[in-house]
Amino acid sequence: MIRLIILNCLVIMCFSYHLNNISPGGIFKGIIKCFKVPLNNTIVTIYERESFTFVSNKTNENGSFELDVDKNLNNFLDGYLEFYYNCPGYNEVEYLEVNLAELIRNPDSYLRDKIYYFGILDLAEVNNIKNTID
Repeated sequence: MIRLIILNCLVIMCFSYHLNNISPGGIFKGIIKCFKVPLNNTIVTIYERESFTFVSNKTNENGSFELDVDKNLNNFLDGYLEFYYNCPGYNEVEYLEVNLAELIRNPDSYLRDKIYYFGILDLAEVNNIKNTID
């Protein structure tokens, strides 16, 4: 009986220690398209400016990406996003400031994660719209 009580106390202490030592993270999401067609297997990287720490991931078949930053989220909020825009007529490396993303709270996360959403990044379509307005 005493062993069971001690074991329960240890489990509760370990879980409490775990929760106290976790800093809230963030997830950076978005969709990359070329003339409304999703770009898959595009490597998207988010960089921290101070130490050039980075997190990378590829876009899936729908063109969406998700970068999960667990530690030092505040340092990444001053960073930038980089990806190679493989679209006919563009084919260049694009950079986006992280502060352009929309903050969405994740109520389901017990770690208080935040979601930063870049939306649909279709630079070719944006330029088409600009050309029709001009």
